[in-house]
Amino acid sequence: MKRMLTLTLAATLAMAGTVASAVEHIVRIEGPGYFPNKLYVIAGDTVRFENHGPYVARLKKTNGSWLTNTISLNGSTTISITNNNTIDLYGPYFVTGGGGYWGGTSYTQYGNNYRLKILNAINNPVPLSCPNPNAIC
Repeated sequence: MKRMLTLTLAATLAMAGTVASAVEHIVRIEGPGYFPNKLYVIAGDTVRFENHGPYVARLKKTNGSWLTNTISLNGSTTISITNNNTIDLYGPYFVTGGGGYWGGTSYTQYGNNYRLKILNAINNPVPLSCPNPNAIC
């Protein structure tokens, strides 16, 4: 009986150590900024960006590359977290025009001070004042 209990406990602990549950984080695009403006994620998580206006938006990393295609007003898009890198975003860019002499679409950024930082929780532990990785710190 004691051996059976020990084996059951060992199997349960082994399985618990391998179970990983992905979390979907939601970020609201609100005017010139994001809510929340900092996330702690791990590989396997997803981040859904919900555009609450005022225009069609597109998100750009601080390294100059686009993170997303356009996100319609009241629409959303989801990205998957695949590694331990930090993602640092400028404030949202909004579609403010199109066409014109050169064609294409023009984007306007309303406030570079409203940035979003997506930090990997493994490389950047959640501060003690914020024990829940999904909380706003």
